[in-house]
Amino acid sequence: YALCPGFVAHGALATTDVAAGLAIVGTLLAVERFRVTASRGWAAATGAALGAALATKHTAVLLPLALLIAWFWCRVEGAAASRRGWPLLLGTAWLVLCAAYGFREPLTRHAVDGAELAALVPGRFFDAPAAWLYAHAPLPDFYLRSLLFNLRHVGVGGPVYAAGQYATHAPGWYTPLVLGVKLPILTLAMLLAAAGSMFVSRPAPSERLLVAGGGLILAAAVASGLALGLRVLLPVMAVGFILAGRLGPAVAAWWRKHPRRAWAAALVAAAHAVSVGSVLPHSLASANELAGGPARI
Repeated sequence: YALCPGFVAHGALATTDVAAGLAIVGTLLAVERFRVTASRGWAAATGAALGAALATKHTAVLLPLALLIAWFWCRVEGAAASRRGWPLLLGTAWLVLCAAYGFREPLTRHAVDGAELAALVPGRFFDAPAAWLYAHAPLPDFYLRSLLFNLRHVGVGGPVYAAGQYATHAPGWYTPLVLGVKLPILTLAMLLAAAGSMFVSRPAPSERLLVAGGGLILAAAVASGLALGLRVLLPVMAVGFILAGRLGPAVAAWWRKHPRRAWAAALVAAAHAVSVGSVLPHSLASANELAGGPARI
């Protein structure tokens, strides 16, 4: 995690990507603790993390879906968190989001004319629901406007160069290819192994929300048709690193069974250190050896 070029590169930029990744993953971890403990403290902590995530980057607009999944699981399992704490969680999130926008017009009815609305939303199908959401949602005016503008951006698309051609929308394989090119080989193998292990053994209750949240963001990135790059996938990568911890018992068992092959693990670790060190200090423009290495960028 600490050596991953994606985190090293974007941690040095004055953007909201790393902060949003922290808030998004923090929300997923906090809501799991709230689900287990049903305490008001974790409800407030989850709400604060959710509000910070929503205020930091619009990618976090997918988090309420993850919370809806959490609530559904609580209902199915009869957890105490299904009956209390949710008003405090949602109220805290609303306060944090409104505070980030200076409490500017969160409760007033927002007005927008037809021409302005057409410039904000991606098409006629969205006009009526977007107009209703904008007019009645008890959220800061500028937050709603910027959210609608981003929806417009997804609908219109942007310049993409892929497979030797220019287009307005990226093909479905673009985002997975970005991960395959930008991640170090060992990191990529570890994340693929963690994903594969989900089909061998079902995710534990503590892993479900991480899988749901990371999966929603990855699916949205692919479906958006935008050339978003690695920065939007930082929360997905962080979730992947956490879920890779489920490989620990298998690795430990292999280590106990083959104690004399410790040199192999040391060799892999050394190769990984050389791989990630070879891109420094240009971590932003990096590629793994399967894609030709840093010299190809």
